[in-house]
Amino acid sequence: MTVIIPETPADEGSEHEAAVAEGAAAVHEENAQEHASDADVAADAAAVAAQLALEAAEQATSQAAAASSAAAGADTAMSGVLSALQAQSAAIASLVEELRAGREQSSAPVVEEIKKTPDKAPAKKGHWYY
Repeated sequence: MTVIIPETPADEGSEHEAAVAEGAAAVHEENAQEHASDADVAADAAAVAAQLALEAAEQATSQAAAASSAAAGADTAMSGVLSALQAQSAAIASLVEELRAGREQSSAPVVEEIKKTPDKAPAKKGHWYY
């Protein structure tokens, strides 16, 4: 006995599902390739960003060292200015004391002799206007 199995619509449905699955696999493969390309570009950009960040960190370190050196120089300059101001204040205090001592020695009033002339009336000149 020979059994003949007729093609049924179920077999056609399986073929259709297989074709759809094959098409979906092709689309997924294309998407995967596109995303892999995007990932390569992103990795390159990340590498460049990391290099720039490293360079910026090196510059920040050198600038911090320069700032520390400048701060030390400013501290030295401030000490010099403070010493100069203290010396100036001492000199001013000494001069004030000298002036006070000089005034105490010459505290006697100075009397100038003023030439006294008697009051007299203004002279008449005989001019027509006067």
